[in-house]
Amino acid sequence: MADVNEQDAKVYKDIAEALAGSVPGWLGAGTRFDASQTPERRTFAHSFIARYAFGQGREAGHVLVKVPHRPNQTDLQSSLADETLRQPALNVYARMQATWQAFE
Repeated sequence: MADVNEQDAKVYKDIAEALAGSVPGWLGAGTRFDASQTPERRTFAHSFIARYAFGQGREAGHVLVKVPHRPNQTDLQSSLADETLRQPALNVYARMQATWQAFE
């Protein structure tokens, strides 16, 4: 895993804080999500994927966050700012999970 520059680290932290406000609502009040965690992350040819952990009772789970980018954009911040990359896709989670597992 490559080192993360300061700006990208701030973006990952902002994503974690947003998830901390959303994950318990999605999965129930007993869900624990630590907004101060540093996610596992991978950079692929056309996207960044970050994996954040959460707890639900005695079980653990994870949330995958995918941020698309163009091949000439290697900076997370510029990828998030590129509105042309935001488009819906079918089975996004299944594809993200398969991509992540392929590189584990």
